[in-house]
Amino acid sequence: MEQQQANREMELTRDLILEADDLPTKEIDIPEWGGKAHIRIMTGAERDRFEMEASKLQQGIAPKVSFRARFAATILCDKDGKRIFDDRDIAALSRKSGAVLDRVLAEGMEHNKVREEDVEELAKNS
Repeated sequence: MEQQQANREMELTRDLILEADDLPTKEIDIPEWGGKAHIRIMTGAERDRFEMEASKLQQGIAPKVSFRARFAATILCDKDGKRIFDDRDIAALSRKSGAVLDRVLAEGMEHNKVREEDVEELAKNS
């Protein structure tokens, strides 16, 4: 208990912040693909890109081409949080089940604490 209190009172430094592991993973079940997968929290840059794309979709100024697959490629990872897909895999992922990609999107939005209201608000403010 004392250690927890000491950790809360520790002054953060640049190095401590940059070294902190703040991209937790979550295991999700994907029986259609034959097992379980992990998803992770997006980095700040990935979250910015996601919000920009979502805002454009809400405004009707961007096609929905590969939106779900792009999001899945961003958050699907191994148990250590390392991405298992990169942007070159988006076209291949976009040919996978839309229902599965919808579920990965929903799980990923929940894990990343992205609410549909947030996306709608971004569209209004753009």
